[in-house]
Amino acid sequence: MIIGMRSLAILMTVLALASASGCSNPKNTKATKDLSKQPVAVVVPITNTDPCAMRMHDISGALLLYYQKHRRLPQSLAQLKELEFPGLEEFTCPASKQPYVYLAAGISSPEAGSRIVLWDPTPAHDHHRWAVSIVMPETEQSPLVTKVIALPASGFRVPSN
Repeated sequence: MIIGMRSLAILMTVLALASASGCSNPKNTKATKDLSKQPVAVVVPITNTDPCAMRMHDISGALLLYYQKHRRLPQSLAQLKELEFPGLEEFTCPASKQPYVYLAAGISSPEAGSRIVLWDPTPAHDHHRWAVSIVMPETEQSPLVTKVIALPASGFRVPSN
C-alpha cells in the first residue's frame, strides 16, 4: 500500500500526540501511580561541562601547545607547567581529589588509531572515567589531535606496572 505524504504526516502527528499525551495501557496505571510515590535517585549525566572534563580540556590544550613546541609529548604532567598555560593549577580530579594518571606512551583506546595518555584514577563520574585520547600526527606538518572522552568503568583496564 502506498501512503501519500499527507496521510503519512497525519499518521505521524497522531502518533506523536498519543505519545505526548501519555496514552498507556490502563492495566499499568496503578503500578505507575505506586511507583511515583517511591523516591527517585537523581543521576547526573556525563557531560563535557563536568569540572573534571573541563580540567582535562585545559590539559589537552597544554599538551597540544607542548607538542607544537617540542614535537613530542612531555614525560610528565609537571613539564606542562613550563608553558604557563592558563587553567593548569591542578592535575587532580575535582570529584575524587586524586591525581590524574599520565602515561606519555599511552594505553590502548576504544577508538581505532588513538591511545589514551591521561585518565581519571577512579570512575568517580557516574561509573565513568574522564580520559584524554590522542592521535599522533602522520607527518611532520600534521597536528596532534586530542579528545576528552568518558570511558565506562566496566570497559577500562588500568595497565599493571
